[in-house]
Amino acid sequence: MQQNIRTIFPFKASRTTRLICLAIAFFIGLCFTSLITTTVPADNRAALLFQSAVQSVVAFILPAWVAFKAFYISPEKDLGISDGYPVRSLLVTLLTMACAIPFLNEVIAFNESISFPASLQSAFREWEATAGAYTERMLDTTTVGGMLSGVLVIGVLTGTAEEIFFRGALQKMLLGPGVNRHGAVWLAALVFSIMHFQPFGFIPRLLLGAFFGYLYMWSGSIWLSATAHAFNNSLVVIFTWLAHRGADISFYEHCGTAENGTLWMAFVSLALSVGMIFACSKYISRKHPSKSS
Repeated sequence: MQQNIRTIFPFKASRTTRLICLAIAFFIGLCFTSLITTTVPADNRAALLFQSAVQSVVAFILPAWVAFKAFYISPEKDLGISDGYPVRSLLVTLLTMACAIPFLNEVIAFNESISFPASLQSAFREWEATAGAYTERMLDTTTVGGMLSGVLVIGVLTGTAEEIFFRGALQKMLLGPGVNRHGAVWLAALVFSIMHFQPFGFIPRLLLGAFFGYLYMWSGSIWLSATAHAFNNSLVVIFTWLAHRGADISFYEHCGTAENGTLWMAFVSLALSVGMIFACSKYISRKHPSKSS
């Protein structure tokens, strides 16, 4: 993940300059999204999916591309969109994510139980309720077509767009004096989690963001982390759809938690996940030796 900075200015753009430009492009994208979606009915699922799709493209993909087009010699290569990955790397990645489900369930339960000072608690719960209601409206479907549209927009498009922005662009731009590859992974994951404005889901989202960041770091391909992200989002869509059709998904949602009486699964899951992450780092880096240094 070497930086090939384009010199199109009278000076070599600093990391701060590049990050500010990325932030400005993101803000402009959000403003544009808000302008063209002001008439979107809050209770219309199709309209909300359209709004989400526009936001993914205009606020995440385009700002990343514009910033890299301005500052980097080869945007496609530096964003990691020109590199693929072996199918076996994806299989190892998905197996790792499957192993982590019980542990993440307990982390989610722990994060939801955290208490803040009264003034913050009220504001944070309101943020959480607003975001949850918005998501629930987009997931509120019982048809196969509705499920597929959710997977396409919430799973594939949103997952890919966020990876291009947070991992491909932000994580790459953070690299430099005082911030090594590991620091960039965790800083990008921190920003990723904060920008969801859901404090009671902050820790599991931080951990997932860091995992996606390491996938990008090990492989050099944004498509590996994007596929993993899309898989994670799509599982939420599919299991919510199953629940709306009357299926019992309580074990999937609560396995590994004290509430479910399977806390032991969280510890087993943690041990397996650590081992699988270590295996991922070795296996994926070996498949992409030029990215492992």
